[in-house]
Amino acid sequence: MTIPASAIGLVVFFLAVAPGTCYELLRGRTLLPREESTFLQVSRVLLAGTLITALTVLLMSLVAAVAPSAFIDVAQLIVGGEKYIAANVLLCGWTILVQLVLSALLAVVFSGLRTPRQARPILQVDAWHRLTEEVVPSGYEVQVSVRLKSGREIVGRYLGASTDLDPTKRELKLQEPLFVRESDKEESVPLVGWQTMVIMGGEIESLAFCYKRVSGEEEQGKPTRLSRVGLLGSRWLLSWQLAATAAALLLFVIVLIGNADARMALYLFFVWHFS
Repeated sequence: MTIPASAIGLVVFFLAVAPGTCYELLRGRTLLPREESTFLQVSRVLLAGTLITALTVLLMSLVAAVAPSAFIDVAQLIVGGEKYIAANVLLCGWTILVQLVLSALLAVVFSGLRTPRQARPILQVDAWHRLTEEVVPSGYEVQVSVRLKSGREIVGRYLGASTDLDPTKRELKLQEPLFVRESDKEESVPLVGWQTMVIMGGEIESLAFCYKRVSGEEEQGKPTRLSRVGLLGSRWLLSWQLAATAAALLLFVIVLIGNADARMALYLFFVWHFS
């Protein structure tokens, strides 16, 4: 079995860069975007990745000192090279997996420690979709008042909008009941018989939103959307306390699996505690 040196180098590089990338992505959730050179961004990722990887290797070395069979033997790997990898493929894969998981958890820990408690995630979402889809309370619908550049005002229920980056190229879709007020009129006129209206973004001067509670039947007919934040983006799941606990639990379980004396000590502790 022949493993190219470039493949090994690629794996080592990935193991060193992955935690730094994870750290920067987590930090970017609560930092305002700023213009930086590519060199500065890459340097920050490499620095964070190197520090986190070094700490990960140190922790895994301590675990290996207690449970030698838990991870690969670095000395034998250096001496045996490809032969050692070919004979211990599963152990090598397991070591890489643990290193990735542990370094990702440590990235969450360091990111959480450096983030102020009062910080809130900064969502890179345009105001159109933010106010019409993401912040709408459950059981409510969105009424949109659209003021056009011509002075005309159109009011209707929000149906959807395109996602073009340029607001002037977007399309805003409204549904009945629809009302139109001309620029020289004071009262709105209902558009009877019309169900849907599409308004081009280039014609819009301003938007106003109103959230109205809907009845049970209307609510069942409304399309449901998953929040972009969701469970994986919640601050609870990405809290550094939970990540630190998970990292410690992972190392503890590995020690139990790889060390018979540790398993016996844990067994005796439970017997003594519950007897």
